Formats: sequence, C-alpha cells, structure tokens
Amino acid sequence: MRLRKSITNATIVGGLSLLAIVWFVFWGVRDGMPGWAIFTAVIMIVFFATLTCLSYRSTKEQALAVRLIAEKGTHRRSGRVLEIDRLGLKETESFRETTLALKIDIADPSGQPDIVHLAVDIEDALLAQFARGARVHLLQDPVRKHRIALDRRYSPTHLR
Repeated sequence: MRLRKSITNATIVGGLSLLAIVWFVFWGVRDGMPGWAIFTAVIMIVFFATLTCLSYRSTKEQALAVRLIAEKGTHRRSGRVLEIDRLGLKETESFRETTLALKIDIADPSGQPDIVHLAVDIEDALLAQFARGARVHLLQDPVRKHRIALDRRYSPTHLR
C-alpha cells in the first residue's frame, strides 16, 4: 500500500513541478527575465521536487515485502528480536517513524538458528511490539533464503 502511495505522490509532485517549470519559462521569457534567473528557478524546482519524491520513496525492505507477498510459495516465518539499534528518525505532519536495525533469530524448520538483520521504519506508537525478545512475523523467499522482509499483516509497523 505504501509503495502505491509513493508512486502516486511522485506522479503528483512530478506533474506540479513540470507545470511550475513551464510557467516560469513562459512568463520569464515573455517578460524579459534574464536567462540565468529562469535557469535558477528551474534548478530550484527540480531540486525540491527530487527531495519530495525521495521522502515518499519506500525502503528496500518494504519493496521486497510487496514482491514476496505477490510471489507464490513465499515462506512465512516467525522470529525473536535479539538486538535493536536506532538508526534514525522521520517526522511528518501525520506520524513519526523511527528507523531500527533489528537482529532477528528466525525459527528455522530444521531447528538450526538463523540470524538476520533488517532495517525497518516503525511508527513510534508501535515501537513496543519490536522490543528485545518480541516475536515478529517474516516473509522469506523460498529460493533465495537471504531475502527476508517483515510480514506487515501480522507485525504491523504503522497505525492504519
């Protein structure tokens, strides 16, 4: 869902940026604005549009989760959080996310311990569900076992 939202937001930002560029170029040339001023305005529009699109972009782990859910034969695993490391913080008007590096011990069917590392954005209200010792649900690629993502249906990272 978040991936679809980021594509929609990027389309809106791109369309508005293109309109702003056309507006600046048309009225700038018509009113005799110097070329360097038009060029500067266009560069500023492109710069801020790029920043906006990057802020809506989904993480690699989120994109992998979307692909794994769509694939047939994806293994559903559970694991226990062993370690947590806070990597960063994102705050918008509607929510606040903390980026965590999680070290997770996966319950392998053969009984052997398998440790994986995931970087995940988690809304602050749900941080307690990812505390040390907490059980999390994961999606694992059946062919390439190292491709693992959170199963957000059973271990949500955002309030709806």
